[in-house]
Amino acid sequence: MGRPQSIAITAVFALDKLSNSGCYHTFVEGREMDKKVYFDTVSFRAIGSALQTRDLPEDIKQRMLISPLTIFEIWSQLTITTADTILRQLKAASNWTMPRTGLLPWPDDSLFMLWHNTAPAPDDFTKKMERGFSLCLNSISPDDLRDAAGGLKDAMDSAKSQIATSFENLVKACRTKPMSDDEVLDAWFRGVAKRAKGDPSTKSAVAIASALDAYFKFEKRKLRVALSNADYNYQKHRNDAFDAEQLIYLFDPSLVFLTCDTGFNKLLNNSKEKSTQSGQIRVIAQED
Repeated sequence: MGRPQSIAITAVFALDKLSNSGCYHTFVEGREMDKKVYFDTVSFRAIGSALQTRDLPEDIKQRMLISPLTIFEIWSQLTITTADTILRQLKAASNWTMPRTGLLPWPDDSLFMLWHNTAPAPDDFTKKMERGFSLCLNSISPDDLRDAAGGLKDAMDSAKSQIATSFENLVKACRTKPMSDDEVLDAWFRGVAKRAKGDPSTKSAVAIASALDAYFKFEKRKLRVALSNADYNYQKHRNDAFDAEQLIYLFDPSLVFLTCDTGFNKLLNNSKEKSTQSGQIRVIAQED
């Protein structure tokens, strides 16, 4: 396929310090594909600090997307003592993105789109997610959101714990009866099919793993690490599940994930684990 002729803008934030000052500088890359960027929690909050009183140009705003995983994580943080700061960072989103149109689907919906080549019908969860984000943008005080945020944090903690427990059971099963690479791929593939509401017999496991290369390799590496460590703490690593979920969106080659989590470097720099989607992941360390 030929390179599109339109000028693409990928806005990548190089953060001088992810401190209270929110210092940053931006640079624009590319006359390549039409790229759009989404962010992890740390980079989202840093950008929110830097742009509380400044607007980005509309053409760049349109290329800044918001992951619902990031929003839910930040919203749950409204229960902590820096809630005023967090709310200001959230509300600043309208200065650098298009909140009404820039919210990415929930990961399960993205998997549905990958599998079926169409968007799922809107459901109550999607509507609640959109209403929740709108509530954040329009709230004046953290007190307006604190009760809902507390409930959300509890729900997220519960979801992470359930994922961690499921992963622990998988590791235990693998230790009891070691799985071949093909068996690991098949188990992962069937889990994706279930989430996508798809029939496993209609797709190739290899093709789906290729489309979700970064996500699959992250999960496979996590399994290998746990198997090699008899003292692996599943609950301590429960955030890894949500980290992996951010990688699902990369099946769309127009998307770039900006993160401050150096744990993703394995997907970028390790010759054995490097993802074919490594060019869509930009890691900026907090100390940069």
